[in-house]
Amino acid sequence: GTHSTDTLDFEVIVDAEIILGLDDGEHHLGAGDVVVQRGTAHRWRVTGDRPCTYLAVMVRPVAAAPAAKAVELVARPGDPSLALARRRLVTGIDGQGRSYAELDGRPAVVLQSPGPHGVSMSDLWQTGGPLSSVAQGGDADGWQLEPIGGGVSFRMVELAAGHDPGDAGWHTTETIDVDLILSGTMELSLPDTDPVVLTKSPWRSYPPISRRHRGTGTPGCGRRSATLRGRPTTPCVSSVPQAHSFPPKVFTASGCGSLTIPRSPPRWSAP
Repeated sequence: GTHSTDTLDFEVIVDAEIILGLDDGEHHLGAGDVVVQRGTAHRWRVTGDRPCTYLAVMVRPVAAAPAAKAVELVARPGDPSLALARRRLVTGIDGQGRSYAELDGRPAVVLQSPGPHGVSMSDLWQTGGPLSSVAQGGDADGWQLEPIGGGVSFRMVELAAGHDPGDAGWHTTETIDVDLILSGTMELSLPDTDPVVLTKSPWRSYPPISRRHRGTGTPGCGRRSATLRGRPTTPCVSSVPQAHSFPPKVFTASGCGSLTIPRSPPRWSAP
């Protein structure tokens, strides 16, 4: 079962438990944990008496990508005291060419707004620009909405129950976003359309359109997103349900076809 791919993989454990095997040993993962796999040899082994489902977003580097223009980033350990930040395991290759867990803990870049109805946003990985190598990327000095250097960002957003930013929540990014709801219930608003209520497992994918998110129900909503910007890479998005009764619902907002979304000027207000 040991294998490797020539891709930068963003993986999220959706439910149950699984063991990630690297050359340095086995690493136990549970629901909500994330893995940034950088072309390293690995294998998976399901533990416990429940089937495990995980999501994998695989991004293949483009050899001709302008690596010199990418922002140089380094992976850093995060603050272990951050209660809302989820676990992040980043793989690497040591001097002997063996795969190992380079980082295992909280992400380094976390933005948390105050108040009982706030937002927690964690950057799990930034490539810093068009992807030219699986080893590329790391953590920025701070959080920002758009991916750094026109690259790819992998992040987690947690909306507290009752979170409603109102008109200040409308925003647009020049990216293609692929989101997975991990827990809770949320409401997605698009211009001139009725809000769409999404629950655990549904996908959301949309191009650069104005939108707003509102947490509904109790508890709050947790989601992971991979934000893809520009055309230098050709991402492959795959769900790997080892035992899932029904595939997740896919909600796609597009500028053509049966659902027409008018473009709006970018609007963003920090939560």
